[in-house]
Amino acid sequence: MNIEQLKEDWVSRGFSFNKGNFKKGGIVEEAYHIESDELVFLDKGECLYKLGDKEFTHFGEEEVLIPMKTSHWIKNLSGKDLTIYYGYKLMVINNNFSPDE
Repeated sequence: MNIEQLKEDWVSRGFSFNKGNFKKGGIVEEAYHIESDELVFLDKGECLYKLGDKEFTHFGEEEVLIPMKTSHWIKNLSGKDLTIYYGYKLMVINNNFSPDE
């Protein structure tokens, strides 16, 4: 996939777009986002994901959606460092809502 196209797609859907280095054998420690969904994309490589109580192996070239409020972690199973792309979609909360309106 063309990374610029990926970025444009994510931004058009309201996600940020970030790039990181995922070390060989590294782990993205367990996280929990209370105000945002997260997208993750690997252009190649193999990772083990745990989302909630489900684990699966992902071989890249496809995005993974991590829903808001879902406990998750990721482990790099590849024998090399990987480039990981990730983004967050902040959920907008209307604090000015009144049921009387």
